Amino acid sequence: MEIDDYILISNTISKDICKQLVDECNEENRFPAWDTSGGRFPYAGNTINLTGADAQQYTAKVKRKIKKQERFKIDTSTKYATDDQQDILKPSIVKALDEYQKLCVRNEEYWPWPDGSKTAYWLKEISTVRFNKYLVGAGMDRHYDHIKNAFGGDRKGVPLVSIVGQLNNSEEYEGCKFICRGKIISLGSGDILMFPSNFMYPHRVSECTKGTRYSFVCWAY
Repeated sequence: MEIDDYILISNTISKDICKQLVDECNEENRFPAWDTSGGRFPYAGNTINLTGADAQQYTAKVKRKIKKQERFKIDTSTKYATDDQQDILKPSIVKALDEYQKLCVRNEEYWPWPDGSKTAYWLKEISTVRFNKYLVGAGMDRHYDHIKNAFGGDRKGVPLVSIVGQLNNSEEYEGCKFICRGKIISLGSGDILMFPSNFMYPHRVSECTKGTRYSFVCWAY
């Protein structure tokens, strides 16, 4: 398999569920409000131990990055799924991940695993779903997900597979392209995009120029 073959789209979310989640995400009186503090530095909790000249170089790099990101007038709005919303999405995510895991081990020359098993299922957990709302001017800078603090709270893990779910149709907004490894990935309502979370799969979302894009992210490990 080629490296881009590990980028997979599976349409497993029904249109009704997509519409329900978009509607619920905008019911501020029933569900948590959108957090507008994210978007520019989705994983700002990373720590880097640098001293002397290295620290100065890193500080200068961060300043250049902040200046570059000023083109995003509005940060991406985020909120975490409720338990009910997580339960609604779980079957669709699990179905998509089943397909992805079979893709990754479809060649039987890789079986059995070192423990003697022949199962195609090697992912055990899914992080809490995080909804993203991209208004005009919002975007996400280039990054990758393979970091130890991608999950909050008591659940800790290192992401193995990144998951992006698309909740509304691309005709409802302009711009806001999902770009992975320099290639535009076209997504429609109900699609779940999966790809390895490591450094070989950097990705970003271009600036939204019209309308609103609704999506979600989570990670399997």
